[in-house]
Amino acid sequence: MLGYRKPPPHRPAIAAEGLELMYILYINTHLSRPTLSTGNTGLQMGLDRNSQAPGYSFGDRQETTENRMKIDLADKVAIVTGAARGIGLALARSLTECGANVVIADLSVEASREGVEAIRAEFPDARCLAVGVDVSDRKSVDQMVSQVMSEFGQIDILVSNAGVWKNLTRGPFWQLSNEEWNNTFSVNTDGAFNCASAVAPHMIARRSGRIVFIGSAAIGEALAHITQYVSSKSAVTGLMRCAAKELGKDGITVNMVNPGQIDTGAFTREQLEARAQTKFIHRVGMPKDLEGIVTFLSSDAASFITAQQIYVDGGGVLN
Repeated sequence: MLGYRKPPPHRPAIAAEGLELMYILYINTHLSRPTLSTGNTGLQMGLDRNSQAPGYSFGDRQETTENRMKIDLADKVAIVTGAARGIGLALARSLTECGANVVIADLSVEASREGVEAIRAEFPDARCLAVGVDVSDRKSVDQMVSQVMSEFGQIDILVSNAGVWKNLTRGPFWQLSNEEWNNTFSVNTDGAFNCASAVAPHMIARRSGRIVFIGSAAIGEALAHITQYVSSKSAVTGLMRCAAKELGKDGITVNMVNPGQIDTGAFTREQLEARAQTKFIHRVGMPKDLEGIVTFLSSDAASFITAQQIYVDGGGVLN
């Protein structure tokens, strides 16, 4: 191969810095049930610094094959909004699997309870809390946060997932009513702001926290005929970046994950299959495809990643 030089026997062919990036990509694309080990010794990778044999760690202990790829969220408290079904429920389930105490928050408390029951059916010992919340109403959000603090005494993770999409009007932007425009922003944009600003003081007090906004790949595509949705999600990008800058000094990271079309019942199977053929990866996206990256960004392993947008769309938007 032109320009390639074989590395000395004592040195790995891939630099450690490159392995970090490869590992993040591996989590996002290969792990439906994310596993990553963190702790006082730092991110554990699996390549010996002085040899090509498995076993390298960025800390001072060796990790075995069985335990070196695990995210540990034990004793963490996570709020997931819009968590009664679909993407939100998948993310709540993933955080629970990694040991977090999870708050299932949705517009209907009955729906939230059904989400809790679904998680406890798989994880009987899980400590979950069902909460009804209207994210567009700051008073309702403040009540949710008060309930969580009363139950758990802390908030470590916010996954702001609640949003409106399915029943929005499709058509030219100039035909949209101001009422629908404002209603879309009240949930998708104001909701993200209300939740983040309500939990931020509690994270600042602990000098630690993770905020993950669920956006949309439609931002990068400039998807036409649903301008109210794209604009409302685009606005969250500015919120994410400014919040990340303001909260960074307190050890709090703020990031955004932008999924493409995911099979949550909002599209027909034919629509999903046709859309998948336009992407690099020709398959339909599922809620579990977001589990790896969101759980990773919620963990201590992502403590130096902030103000970033990550597209999970099978290769549609080149960010």
